Amino acid sequence: MPDTQIDGSLFLIANLAQIVHPPTGGALFDGLRVADAAFTTIKKSYSLIFNIFNLVAIGWFMHTPHVSADVYGPLYSRIAMLMRQRILAGVWPARSQIPTIDALIDEFGASRVTVRLALDLLEREGLIERFRGRGTFVTDRAAGMGRIRLGQSWRGLVEALQRTRPRLLETVDDVLPPGGEGLDAVLAPSYRCLKRIHLLDRVPFAVMYIYIDRRHYDAAPDRFNRELVIPVLQSLPGLVIGRAHQTLTIGCAEPEIAQALGIPMGVPIGMLRRVICDDQDIAVYVGDLTYRGDMIEMQVNLDLEDSS
Repeated sequence: MPDTQIDGSLFLIANLAQIVHPPTGGALFDGLRVADAAFTTIKKSYSLIFNIFNLVAIGWFMHTPHVSADVYGPLYSRIAMLMRQRILAGVWPARSQIPTIDALIDEFGASRVTVRLALDLLEREGLIERFRGRGTFVTDRAAGMGRIRLGQSWRGLVEALQRTRPRLLETVDDVLPPGGEGLDAVLAPSYRCLKRIHLLDRVPFAVMYIYIDRRHYDAAPDRFNRELVIPVLQSLPGLVIGRAHQTLTIGCAEPEIAQALGIPMGVPIGMLRRVICDDQDIAVYVGDLTYRGDMIEMQVNLDLEDSS
């Protein structure tokens, strides 16, 4: 019972005592005075219990991981990711009508407002179009978006990158790539680090930390800052690409990555380390690239020569 309700009860008792019997004594007044004292005792006990509860609750929240409904990001954002995945995978093909809002509410167990917010997000990305009285349809533009293919060929990689647009966030001079001792390549004396976001059809899909051999970066700094890095490397006179390799692992989106890519925290992401070496086996490019899990795919040809 809140303190205001207890105080209100005491006030009522006092007024009742004044009306029914003047404060000169009498059995009724004595009874009300006893009741007043009892309520005062109850109020003090209640206050003590409430304060103890507060102390216990504060200690629990301080020492227990606090999990809320939004710990992995807004629910509408997660629902939008699921629907985007269906569109990009062709489960909901171009020009097809997606389920009604009522059907989506039943499927996802979400409110009407939440489902509408998810649809608003997809509409801003150009994946769906809504028509009053007709429903919601997948756009033709969605069919051409697809995913970025992290292929196994150099040509396929360059072609995939041509579909993207880089946005430079910051540069850091005179650094070395993290984990350089495990690169299986010779490190250059110094690197220039470019932190970038890459967009595919206006949607951020990757955060990239690209380390470029400072000697080659200085040959075309403006181009490296504005353009795709690998084509610029290829165009540099005197630089011969000797080999390249990349390693993909699956992880979870950290808060900074989630915010940059507009995805919920903790959802699956692709983490790729790409190393490009020159003909002297010097790592001229080291990239730590983080991709949205719903916007990449990787195809690998299996070697059957070793099969028994």
